[in-house]
Amino acid sequence: MGAEVHDARLVATMIVHGVDRILTVSTGDFARFPVSAVHPTSILASPPAR
Repeated sequence: MGAEVHDARLVATMIVHGVDRILTVSTGDFARFPVSAVHPTSILASPPAR
């Protein structure tokens, strides 16, 4: 119901297209889904990839 439906639709689209991570400030909203929710600050805090 409400915003949860939008999250579920987004996750369904991600699964169909083989996407397993989402960048979001609302990581808790995606905890019940089989995807990894990544907060932007965790990317900024990590060292650059080589």
